[in-house]
Amino acid sequence: MAVRNYCMIIGDIIDSKKILDDDRYKIQENLKRALEKINFDYDTSVCSQFCITLGDELQGGLINTRHLFKIINRIKKSILPYKIRFGIGIGELSTAINFNLSLETDGPAYHEARKGIDELKKEKTYEYGYRIYSANNSDCILNSLLKVIDNISSSWTKSQKKYMDIVMDSDSDLKKIANYLNIATSTLSRTLSRANYKLIKEVFENIETYLFEEYDLSKKQMPYIALYNEACKYYDANQFAEAITALKSISFYNNIDKLNQLLLLSMCYTEIGERHKAIKCATEGLEYTTMGFIYRRVKLYNMIGINYTDLEETDHAEEAFNKAREIISNDPNPASAIWYNYTIGNIARLYKSQRKYEQAKKIYLEILNTLEKIFPSDKLTYMQVLSNLGNIYIEEHKYKKAYEILQEALTLAEIYLAKDNKTFATIKLYIGEAIVGLCTDSQAEDLDIQEKAFIMLNDALKVFAMIKYEQAIIECYKTLINLCTITGDKINLRYYKELLAKKEEE
Repeated sequence: MAVRNYCMIIGDIIDSKKILDDDRYKIQENLKRALEKINFDYDTSVCSQFCITLGDELQGGLINTRHLFKIINRIKKSILPYKIRFGIGIGELSTAINFNLSLETDGPAYHEARKGIDELKKEKTYEYGYRIYSANNSDCILNSLLKVIDNISSSWTKSQKKYMDIVMDSDSDLKKIANYLNIATSTLSRTLSRANYKLIKEVFENIETYLFEEYDLSKKQMPYIALYNEACKYYDANQFAEAITALKSISFYNNIDKLNQLLLLSMCYTEIGERHKAIKCATEGLEYTTMGFIYRRVKLYNMIGINYTDLEETDHAEEAFNKAREIISNDPNPASAIWYNYTIGNIARLYKSQRKYEQAKKIYLEILNTLEKIFPSDKLTYMQVLSNLGNIYIEEHKYKKAYEILQEALTLAEIYLAKDNKTFATIKLYIGEAIVGLCTDSQAEDLDIQEKAFIMLNDALKVFAMIKYEQAIIECYKTLINLCTITGDKINLRYYKELLAKKEEE
């Protein structure tokens, strides 16, 4: 008989009673903010929001396991130098899911997570303290592998711990990470080698793959849930067309599942520039929201507003964003601050489309200030805001300022994003546009920066072609044509003009 598996996570701060009084408030606040950001960033995976439960414990639930270790690593880093252990339970739940209150969740998955915590409390030395339990006999093999990692990590030096925390959470190569840390690549490589970095990374990747295939895509799992999880996997890999195909083949039977389906469809259509389809899915999704899904309503209204902004239907966009802002403004939950920043960030996009540049820049600068003060570890959002801000300066023809801001965004992207990431590609496109602007103004005539623009734009073009983002592909062609005109590259000029003409005919 098919079942529905959930992944419940319980975290327990180790030796919490020994935390210094001066540190206790700071640790609590850092942990709260980390959990709020996790609930925001992984909102299509979280079925029961992560929250602090017993002062030194936290709890949350996932629909699937595809972001399991990324989420755990974020929580770990939020309370450094103190440590935390995690019990991970996979299975069914005997209670109804309460998205806003994980304390009300109970059942086999929760009990298995508690079992993992109880086992870890009996042990004393580890850097990674994870235990996974379910109804599957393979748990003993997974936990034996995790114990090996615990044994290796318990003898790490301070520098090994520091560097491992960074590289385990990054998709970049070691050379770029070393540049970011201002150390020699050989030093970083040698330190990681002594920490058994490759082995540990391989074990975690293999465990994640196993969990996804065994539980999320298991024959025991309800077929429509398995398809939804497969669609989520495609979305994470920027394979939006494949995700849409999987999602459209599903027939859901309850409001929560239908809501998640429509939201993810809207997100996929947004990514590939299918604006009207994205709006239609988001609008339909609103019909399935309830008072228990406030943030889903906010996300759906934002998806509607984003797409109307790109369609230049500003009245409809403004109406959608205002509805989202109204919901958040009336929500007393501190976590709503993240969703408020997300909403006003999209309003800034709307202002930019209306050429209200000063109003847009003011909002982006306010968000950057908030991130620096309250969420200093949220480099991904910081990078995204820098990218948007840099793009405004391009539109104002302030290319030097744009280039400086976008270089800062690029530095972060090289550390935290994979090469085929859409945001990374967008930053490269903007840098290419800024360089073309500088060359046009005769502020950057050297060949090195022109070659850099050519490489950046072609890198971006490959990613946009892979995800079939037509609007961005056309923008890349136009910018490359301008660059080839400046450099006098007649062969490539003719080549990109032909590609542009063909694309516009389509």
